[in-house]
Amino acid sequence: MIKKIIILSIFFTFVFGFFSFVETAEPEHKLSDVAMSQVHVAASEQGAGLGVTKDPQKFIVDIINMALGAVGILFTSLIFYGGMIYLTAQGEEEKAKKGAKIVKASVIGLLIVLASYAIVLFVSITIDKANVSTEDFYL
Repeated sequence: MIKKIIILSIFFTFVFGFFSFVETAEPEHKLSDVAMSQVHVAASEQGAGLGVTKDPQKFIVDIINMALGAVGILFTSLIFYGGMIYLTAQGEEEKAKKGAKIVKASVIGLLIVLASYAIVLFVSITIDKANVSTEDFYL
């Protein structure tokens, strides 16, 4: 039963994922013109962000935020997985307890991730306010 659910969820993920990439163009625009304009924006210095020097602190904060986002997605997936186990227990108490345990642990993990994000945001803002520009020291 669980294999069927997993296969169906993978199938629907691919089907709905495919339709999310479908783009309709207005009749007066050719799709190639729209695509080329997007390529030009992405390939420009502004679009790629390659010409802009980035502060190491902001770079590290961005990496931490990406990692927290990935872990948050993982815990959210575990909530759905635990819920599926709980709902498909069909009266088996062990499966129901296992599903509830997974959901409870995932919610706690998600709360920890949200608290970590808040701490990173607070520290980042505090350090950013405390930074003094060194441009004034060099004449």
